[in-house]
Amino acid sequence: MDLLANELTSIIHSCLDDSVGQKKPRGSGNAWFWTDDLQALFDRREQARRKWKRTVGINKVLRWQEYEVAAHRFKSALYCRRRATWKQFCETLSSGPLSDTTATIKRIRRNRTLAPSYSHPEGPTVAATTMANHLKQVFSGSSLPSTRYRNGAHCASQTSLTSQGSRL
Repeated sequence: MDLLANELTSIIHSCLDDSVGQKKPRGSGNAWFWTDDLQALFDRREQARRKWKRTVGINKVLRWQEYEVAAHRFKSALYCRRRATWKQFCETLSSGPLSDTTATIKRIRRNRTLAPSYSHPEGPTVAATTMANHLKQVFSGSSLPSTRYRNGAHCASQTSLTSQGSRL
């Protein structure tokens, strides 16, 4: 019975692959940006780094040079890919319909602006009351000292300035 189920499943999968085609699953994050070439260069850099870390003696210098070359190749390929995708994005914006371009720019601006908010587990009314009480306490001046300047030093310096100004 299991043999028949496995065979049926494999037939269904092969028919789907033939009719629709296979597609790599899309990963998270910057998967749209990442290419197989970048992955190969990244793997080569990491392999060179591991070899350098594990090597002892005079060969460590050679492994370091290999790592530097691999790191430089990866970094330059990453830079080129970043630049190419930016140019592609700009070209899409400039050649596309104005409504799509405006919507894209609006979405970018909206995602970059912060919308500070305060919420309370008991609801928005309690949140508003809590925030109002907090602001009342902060701006009431109750936390300020009764005299801000000791011995009236601030007033004495102002008096001497005004008396000098009146003599002129």
